[in-house]
Amino acid sequence: MREKIREILYSIRPDGDFDHSDNFWDDGYLDSLDIMELVEGLEKTYQIEIDLEYIKGSHFSSLDSIMELIDEVKNGK
Repeated sequence: MREKIREILYSIRPDGDFDHSDNFWDDGYLDSLDIMELVEGLEKTYQIEIDLEYIKGSHFSSLDSIMELIDEVKNGK
């Protein structure tokens, strides 16, 4: 899962340093438009629908937080 998410992130922002960042938003690697593109990529890749309630900066701050988001959406938590 981690590798697929990395691929999506680097397709959106090839200049990002997602492997060494603790917070993609704070480090300036993602902005609000990137988040929307990321959501679209995650939905397509994982066959899920990410509702607006999940669109929070904390869900998109790291690879781990994105993986947790996907698990949360899949499991309906």
